[in-house]
Amino acid sequence: MNSNESFYSLKAFADRLHFPYGFARSGQFSKKQATLIEQHGEAYKNLASGQQAPNTPEEQEFVRLCHGLKDAETEHEKVWAFYLQFTGRKVRYVSIGAGFQIPSFENDSTETVHD
Repeated sequence: MNSNESFYSLKAFADRLHFPYGFARSGQFSKKQATLIEQHGEAYKNLASGQQAPNTPEEQEFVRLCHGLKDAETEHEKVWAFYLQFTGRKVRYVSIGAGFQIPSFENDSTETVHD
C-alpha cells in the first residue's frame, strides 16, 4: 500500500454530540480539517482503538501518536489530536494480561454516517 491508501474508509465520520451540524459548520475546524476528519475519521478512530491494524508506515506512525509515543506531525495526526483535545476524549488502555493492552475511548459518543 502507498500513502494514498492510508486512512481509507468507506464510511463518513460524524460526531453528532459535539458537532450536531457537522465539522465544517462548527467553526472549530478549517475547511481542510473538516474534510480530513469527515473522510478519514472512521479510520482514525478504528486505528486508535485497535479495531483496524495499520497497513502503511503513515498509519503505523499514527498509532504511535495514539499510544503517546510521539507528537502530532502530519495533517492526519494533527487533526485527530485536535479533535480529541476539543472533545475532551482521551484514549485509555486497559491491561488484559502480561503486557497486552486494548485501547478504548472514554466518552465514545461518535456515530458512523453511511454515504
